[in-house]
Amino acid sequence: MSARPVIIISPAMPRTSTWVIVSPMPQPGAPASSSPTRATTSSTPTSTASASEPDRPASELLALTKTVFGHLDDGTPIHEAVLRSDSGAEARVMEWGAVLRDLVVPLPNGGRQRVVLGFPDFADYPKHSPHMGAIAGRFANRIGGGRFALDGVEYQAPLNEHGRNSLHGGGQGFGKRPWTLVHHDGASATLALVSPAGDAGYPGTLDVFCRYSLAGAPTLRIELTATTDAPTIVNLAHHSY
Repeated sequence: MSARPVIIISPAMPRTSTWVIVSPMPQPGAPASSSPTRATTSSTPTSTASASEPDRPASELLALTKTVFGHLDDGTPIHEAVLRSDSGAEARVMEWGAVLRDLVVPLPNGGRQRVVLGFPDFADYPKHSPHMGAIAGRFANRIGGGRFALDGVEYQAPLNEHGRNSLHGGGQGFGKRPWTLVHHDGASATLALVSPAGDAGYPGTLDVFCRYSLAGAPTLRIELTATTDAPTIVNLAHHSY
């Protein structure tokens, strides 16, 4: 069933949404479930620094936990940031699609459990990923016929699902393009994306921010914010498996 585009924002009304993922915590003595297939953790960074180390400046933490995960066809590097919490949780976030590539959480029995699916190689994401771990947008879910009207004007978005619907912003939606890692402090990472007016047929320039942060025992928080310079529609969603 197609979703009707009903989320409208104007320059005076930024759109913000927050997702909170709390890892499953088995009861003591219960067997840990097996790791999901295709999930992986890339090579461990050379440093074991965590966000709890007070003497390390943010710039040093960034240098030690930010790596190049892959490259676009034109040679542009795609960076990946590693987040760690005092509870022992670890997340890996990359610039392509603002993807959460890996999330590992501690278990009561002392082990650790991977709880999201991810590919081990960057090349698999542009070629094969069904928005795995990505931020879907400009409009997540389906717009029937790819058509919507706003302030008396009709717009046409790309039809990328069987020629009938516009799904997750079209074939080159937010989950299938590079973002920019603009901040990283060891336990959180913020990525940014600018979608110009007319991008995929949508009105208004959209400035989008996605912030991942690890906290608590253990919790991954995802905050999505969008602002525009003209009325438009937007529906952002995190899309982990």
